[in-house]
Amino acid sequence: MQYCFMRYPNGKSKAVTLSYDDGTKNDIKLSDIISKHNMKCTFNICSSALDNSDKYLTVEEIERFILDKGYEVAVHGAHHRANGLQRVT
Repeated sequence: MQYCFMRYPNGKSKAVTLSYDDGTKNDIKLSDIISKHNMKCTFNICSSALDNSDKYLTVEEIERFILDKGYEVAVHGAHHRANGLQRVT
């Protein structure tokens, strides 16, 4: 049997991943810090929070501070439910 070893760029066998939750205004500072150290990460966004309060990022801020810097965006869903059995009221 032939083995196939998956590797990261430059033959690296291990990687560190960073992810941040919910798309709060604090993510602007995080994106600046991460950029300074030439790191990558994923920002998880709750779609119901977009443009919804002063606490969360706007669509324009997500574009400017996350997407334009090459970071990945993932979606938690509208309400960041812990499982499919909870009800949001």
